[in-house]
Amino acid sequence: MKIKILHIIKSLGRGGAEMLLPETLKLHNQDQFEFHYIYFLPWKDQMESALKDAGAFVTCLSAKNNIELLLQTAKVKAYVKKHGIQVIHAHLPWAGFLARLVYKQTGLPLIYTEHNKQERYHQLTFLLNKITFNWQSKAIAVSTDVEVSIKDKIHPKIPVQTVLNGVNTDFFQRKSIEELLISANELTNDTSSDNFRTSNNAEKALAFDNGQEILKNLSTQKKADSDMLIVGTISVFRFQKRLLEWIKVFHAASLVNPKLRAVIVGNGPFAQQLLDLRDQLGLTDKLFLPGLQTNTRDWFSLMDIFMMTSEFEGLPIALLEAMSMECAVATTNAGGVKEVIQKDISGLMVDVDEWDQLAEKLEILRDNKLRLSLARKARERVLDSFSLKRMVNELEDVYLDVLNDGN
Repeated sequence: MKIKILHIIKSLGRGGAEMLLPETLKLHNQDQFEFHYIYFLPWKDQMESALKDAGAFVTCLSAKNNIELLLQTAKVKAYVKKHGIQVIHAHLPWAGFLARLVYKQTGLPLIYTEHNKQERYHQLTFLLNKITFNWQSKAIAVSTDVEVSIKDKIHPKIPVQTVLNGVNTDFFQRKSIEELLISANELTNDTSSDNFRTSNNAEKALAFDNGQEILKNLSTQKKADSDMLIVGTISVFRFQKRLLEWIKVFHAASLVNPKLRAVIVGNGPFAQQLLDLRDQLGLTDKLFLPGLQTNTRDWFSLMDIFMMTSEFEGLPIALLEAMSMECAVATTNAGGVKEVIQKDISGLMVDVDEWDQLAEKLEILRDNKLRLSLARKARERVLDSFSLKRMVNELEDVYLDVLNDGN
């Protein structure tokens, strides 16, 4: 008999935690485990098909807000009973709160993955997290930074274990410029202004650039001009990413290096502000925003430099993917980033409050020898310590441990 695991998460949009689910599922031992997934926001379902394709059972219990989400507790309990679920694995606070209610009522082994530092949560979210944190079997932190925050702010009685995020290094390998041009010519434009929604209501279309045209044009220009450098990022446009500051850094660097270009791939609540700032700074011919794109390997392959200006992070998946793709990294030392980047070896870092110094780092990275060395060391770092297979093996050990403890 297979061990039945139920993942509970608020949405299946294109956030880092959500996108990890199908990637880990592909490597899980599905002869030993059977995986089920419940989510609640029907307009954020982008990962559902990927999970089903990888062998999962996926169910949406529709909820418009966090209160409605908690009211799905009885339905989750019924699902657990009907399908013989043996372990629940919850992600992110509100799905965690619901799962803890199920735990209190059933005693079913529950694991909760914490992706962020406690001090970064809204006061109410933190308070609920602290009150209910011991209503579970075990907590997983995605970085040592996150684990320390849990222990300092919550003082849990349950065990807390760090399981570092990982990336599929076989999949995330850099394409040559020739391969990239072939990919660009075969693509259809994959931009959708409706791919990131903040509610169940339709939202107005945004003036994103045509992804296929941008990829094709920049690839062609790079092939013709070896001095051209492209800095980029792939992100959900949330406030903690500080993408307005990202654009300001690029603007400053582009005044010094006229052959510097930039791409910001993604979508989110700040999208219109980013488009407006680009126009205000006169960067429409240098900085490109193609919206949300699914062919992330092509965009990473286009980038010489991956830059992050984040104010806080858990352990960012996009950073690991960029490093696996041999992008040189320039970043703030937010949260778990410090555990990934070996300063001046596998990437360049500045303090969170000194994000504007990243413009100087972009100028330093015009040195081809340094940039290529950092890019090579970045991939080596991920291969050594952040493989997805290692992460999956550790998670399966946790499942077996809590199941045995429960018995």
